[in-house]
Amino acid sequence: MLKDTTLGYLALGCLLLTGDGVLDGPPSLSGAAQAARSEKPSKPDRKSNRQVIKVEKETVATIQYPQTRRGDTVDNYHGTSVEDPYRWLEDTNSEETAAWVKDQNKTTFSYLEQIHAREPIRDRLTELWNYERFGRPYKRGGRYFFTHNDGLQNQSVLYTTESLDMEPRMLLDPNKLSEDGTVALAGWQPSRDGRLLAFGLAAAGSDWREWKLLDVESGRMLEDHLEWIKFSGVSWAEDNSGFYYSRYDEPAEGTEFSGTNHYQKLYFHTLGQPQSEDRLVYERKDEKEWGFGGQVTEDGRFLVISVWKGTLRKNQLFYQDLENPDADVVELISGFDASYDFLGNVDGAFWIMTNREAPQRRRVCLAPSAGRATSRPIRSCGSECSFFQKCRRVPSPAARVRCSSYRRSRASSPTPPATTRPLRRAMRKRARAAFRTANQSGASFSSG
Repeated sequence: MLKDTTLGYLALGCLLLTGDGVLDGPPSLSGAAQAARSEKPSKPDRKSNRQVIKVEKETVATIQYPQTRRGDTVDNYHGTSVEDPYRWLEDTNSEETAAWVKDQNKTTFSYLEQIHAREPIRDRLTELWNYERFGRPYKRGGRYFFTHNDGLQNQSVLYTTESLDMEPRMLLDPNKLSEDGTVALAGWQPSRDGRLLAFGLAAAGSDWREWKLLDVESGRMLEDHLEWIKFSGVSWAEDNSGFYYSRYDEPAEGTEFSGTNHYQKLYFHTLGQPQSEDRLVYERKDEKEWGFGGQVTEDGRFLVISVWKGTLRKNQLFYQDLENPDADVVELISGFDASYDFLGNVDGAFWIMTNREAPQRRRVCLAPSAGRATSRPIRSCGSECSFFQKCRRVPSPAARVRCSSYRRSRASSPTPPATTRPLRRAMRKRARAAFRTANQSGASFSSG
């Protein structure tokens, strides 16, 4: 974690060299801004709990950069010659490129090591980062899943428990996935019954993901191993027989990290089968830049497909009726004219959050069989709303927050919903324990 902040240290070190060497408040201003600030009346001193790090001004040697070879590569574009002397650096696997990177790192760190302010900065950042934190609990079946970090762990550890009053059990520690710490936990999703855990791994910062399966009860790894997944999560089927995911075709050897990926496809993986036998759900051979995110609705009735295109912040919504094995994928909303986020489905209608004709976003109710023409904006649903009625029955707090009427009805109630009381009690218990620990150690808290 600390190595990743090298650039931050360099920027802060430069501020120390040009300023007064005090890490307190915003960076020093220059020119007219400094003059205008100096003319303002001084304010009375106020106590501050911020730590001030004072260092002496220092002088460091000028950087002597290593020489970089210029190649003779020239491209001809429609009769115009364009030189590209550093094309050889694009070959990330060559020995010459590796030697160049090694020389650049040596030059950089030889300069940074001369800045004595780096150690006080490192110590202060380490102190600020060193606090215990928990991820939001996620319930599936009869189990809770959540992440925990003791303060300075590079990655949070995944835990599970059958009750909020029980001692949690460590399920997966991503810090032990590789000796050098370059393998990261890039996503996880328990099955609906909580028996299995699908989790994705990313190596060396790559966008490629490898997804594997873990038996939650025994901690045993299953043989399922999915590759060439990028920009995709997983969504379990209602019967826990498998999950939906999106992937690209296997790239040619040597182009795994340098080639361009097109024609993403949506698949269904059946547990226990090799990836080569996964069922193709949807693809578009006429749209190479389209990507697909499949999501099974809470009742298991529909597969909702969010269609994205590059970095465009607009998407399309398609769906498939899972009750009909021969059902085709239906284009519900097409055209990439706005952003559409699927919220849920009730009584055969889809609830969607969109910014179409609504810069501040709004909820709309849309009948899948009718299409965009019958969409109607719902600004404030009342107690008669079927979605509101369902929110009162389902045990998932995440489902309730989707309905504004339910939130308003609970705001005036002094008693929280019964299904959320164990979670609230556990959170209050942890908060009280944290404050007791802080008081014993002499730490102070401020409301600002």
